[in-house]
Amino acid sequence: MNAQQDVSVPDKKADSLFAAFAVAKDTGKVTILLGLGSHYVNRGDMARALQYARQALALVEKKSVEKKKGSALMLNGNILHAQTKYAEADPYYSKALAFFEAANNKKAVAGASRMWGMNFYFMERYPEAVNLLYKALKLYEELGDKKNIIAVLRGLSACLSYQDKQEEALGYNIRALKITEELKDTVNITSLYNEIGMIYSEVGNYNEAIQYHNRALEMNRKLGEKVPVWALAFNYECLGIAYQKKGDDKDHRGEKVSADSAYKEALKNLILSYKEWELIEKEKTFPMSDASIGSLQISIGIAYYKLGDFAKAKSSILSGLPVSIGKNAKAYLSSGYLFLSKIDSLEGNFSAAYQHYKLYDRYQDSIFNDEDRKKIEQYKNQYVVDKKEQEITLLATENKLKTVTAEKQSQQKKIAYAGIALLLLAGVAGFFVYRRNHLLNAEQAKLKDRLMISQDLHDSIGSTLSSISVYSQVAKIQGEKSEKEDLNELLEKISSTSNEMVGEMNDIVWAINPRNDNMEKIIQRMESFARPLAAARNIRFDLAADPSIASLQLDMEKRKNFYLIFKEAVTNAIKYSGASELVADIHAANNKLVLTVKDNGVGFNPENEMGAHSNSLSGNGLKNMHARAAELNGELTILSQPGKGTAITLHIPLA
Repeated sequence: MNAQQDVSVPDKKADSLFAAFAVAKDTGKVTILLGLGSHYVNRGDMARALQYARQALALVEKKSVEKKKGSALMLNGNILHAQTKYAEADPYYSKALAFFEAANNKKAVAGASRMWGMNFYFMERYPEAVNLLYKALKLYEELGDKKNIIAVLRGLSACLSYQDKQEEALGYNIRALKITEELKDTVNITSLYNEIGMIYSEVGNYNEAIQYHNRALEMNRKLGEKVPVWALAFNYECLGIAYQKKGDDKDHRGEKVSADSAYKEALKNLILSYKEWELIEKEKTFPMSDASIGSLQISIGIAYYKLGDFAKAKSSILSGLPVSIGKNAKAYLSSGYLFLSKIDSLEGNFSAAYQHYKLYDRYQDSIFNDEDRKKIEQYKNQYVVDKKEQEITLLATENKLKTVTAEKQSQQKKIAYAGIALLLLAGVAGFFVYRRNHLLNAEQAKLKDRLMISQDLHDSIGSTLSSISVYSQVAKIQGEKSEKEDLNELLEKISSTSNEMVGEMNDIVWAINPRNDNMEKIIQRMESFARPLAAARNIRFDLAADPSIASLQLDMEKRKNFYLIFKEAVTNAIKYSGASELVADIHAANNKLVLTVKDNGVGFNPENEMGAHSNSLSGNGLKNMHARAAELNGELTILSQPGKGTAITLHIPLA
């Protein structure tokens, strides 16, 4: 086997390694190939690095150079990991860990566990990542390796944060920060300040988040060229996001002056971040700078929108969309199209507003489908982890029994009792794992049943009702040609009734589908219903939702009634109010979910409409809303006067 040299590019270190390779024996050749692989990793030439890493591994297996096998496996895994080929890297890490464990090499076991754990992290297989990182942490603590302890603590924090375990994530980062400060590692201190700030932002402690980001910024400025090229850009972006979230929080509390102040700070920092990324992109010193520029342009546009500068908002968002489309940045694309829809609506361009809203809806669906797939994968991975843990428990019990039997043969009675006790303990452990898996399987079966019901409803009843609507439209056209007015009137009723039934059936399908159990999906459905209807009547519609409720879960019945109350309120406003503006707001207060729907229309007298002898359509709708509120154990209030618009507010308990 020969190491092929690239003579087109002068490289003294590589030259010396190639010269040594020619005269080296098998073990030396493997060492040189590993050195070449590492050298090209440092130069950023991953293709050549992988070539030499694979040659090293092939030579190890061919010549039985066993002591280098673990290093060769790790290098192959690390290169594939750096190329974001995480699934390909996985078996190399697995084999490397097994090799180092067999060799009883504690330091190498810790390193392989850490890297394999981080590989699982990037594959979004968090339970497996956490298990391996815990293992690495324990070993590094035994070895007293503080630098690697910091790296593992940060990895654990990231895994837990992505699983919405923010308090635990924060605890690990605080531990890492203390050790980093002891070592006076200023570059890692700045990174940890930003990571801690991001967690504080996630839990709604915006002032604390901003303090940590500002500490990082101060240190980054002092360190200058010692920090990575992207450090300042990332720091400014973190500050911008924290200020924007703070502005949203103040806005939902009705503190307009404080909200605007926070939005201005957000805009300032986002623009500074954008300028830093532009410089990086110009010099091509970071591979993902163009993606950051695209997402920042959208974020800057949203900040302009919140400050009321709609022209700059639109220009900035439109500039950011092409790059974000190229990078498939779904979350930013979704936000960009939503705010474009709002700007179009404000400009009176309702057709464009509807088209942009449909694009927002499409990307939101794609995001939720991705999340569903991730959750299913996490369930599977957690099941595998639990199963392995159960097997380990049973194996440990069996080994312990064998040891006791060998050493205490003369104490058979005691051994029998000990064996029974140990088996019972293992059985209890197994029972709890079984029970947990059984409950999980039952829950998944329930979700599957709901999915099947919703699909069957859609496929059978939906297609039938749609056919009725189509046939009646055809008959209506034929009737017009024959001037049969009575037939047309009857067919018009058939068409409108079947269309209403299709709409109601869609509501039932949506309510049953378990994918829609979270609040973010409910809000998306509400927007999808109200915005096109309002646009068709030239009514400006806006829906404000407190970001803190996005992850809130409502069961099927609550979700159905909550949505139908909103739908009835919007329908009444659009049909009867003559309004030019319709606004909805959703937030949580005092452990209650609050929905308000307001219009600036003609208003009405609620008592007259809901009187005992009132049979008006709007009156029936109001009665239905009150009945649904009662089913939710909630409270519905309707404030309206002729000429002064209408406000409908629903309070439902969250506990």
